[in-house]
Amino acid sequence: MRLLIAYDGSEGMDTRFDDLERAGLPGRCETIVLSVIDAWLPSIDPVSSDAQPIGLHHRETLERIELRRVEVEGLAERLRKRFRVGR
Repeated sequence: MRLLIAYDGSEGMDTRFDDLERAGLPGRCETIVLSVIDAWLPSIDPVSSDAQPIGLHHRETLERIELRRVEVEGLAERLRKRFRVGR
């Protein structure tokens, strides 16, 4: 069986994954975890005084992406244990 899991990092996602154990899925599944994060670069208006330096925005975006990667890796590990799948 193949399973695609969309992960958006919202509250309650852990509970939804816990529900997989009661979903009647077989013990072994080919699983892909897909995560989407809203990461964009704002347009920089050289006249505007409230524009952030692009470097700061890049760093904040990369930190958010790294946090999501860690969350998804933790979820993948939980799924591996549940469905006894190797890496």
